[in-house]
Amino acid sequence: YHYQPLKEDHIRLLRLNQRSLFSEPSCELIEVSLYDAPAFEAISYTWGVKPPHIPLKVNGCQLKVTSAVEELLSILVPKLFWIDAICIDQENINEKSIQLPLMTEIYQRASRVIVWLGAPENPRDTLAVRKIIKVLDFPQLFISTTALLGNIFDREEEAFLAIAKLLEHPWFERIWV
Repeated sequence: YHYQPLKEDHIRLLRLNQRSLFSEPSCELIEVSLYDAPAFEAISYTWGVKPPHIPLKVNGCQLKVTSAVEELLSILVPKLFWIDAICIDQENINEKSIQLPLMTEIYQRASRVIVWLGAPENPRDTLAVRKIIKVLDFPQLFISTTALLGNIFDREEEAFLAIAKLLEHPWFERIWV
């Protein structure tokens, strides 16, 4: 894939096209004004240890992405995303020096920011963390954490271990997180 230079105050968005269940994702990169962009979702994630190596069809050409991006793009519905590794030409130092300072504003202007931690290693842990988040979404519950977890789980250690595993994800080690 060959990136075209961006105009001042412009960003690229990745349009994930509609696809059928067993087809490969097909995408387009579109250039938009940051201040007049259509609704998009910004993705916050970690690249992982391997460099981009998985082919993704973008504007009819091939672009290499990480496994985290490939997992994320496995959804079937068309959407507009801002994903730094794709929307910024990673090999263009000048572009990166202009785009990176815009990231705060990009995230602020997104209709939603998705923290993508990847596929769950253990579905039971994922279920435990989801239950905790759901219960914590009700601020009117003024009870201790231990009592709260005791009401959700047979063994509260299970819940604490699930949360600990979640917080060990490399995403939480990033300096701005």
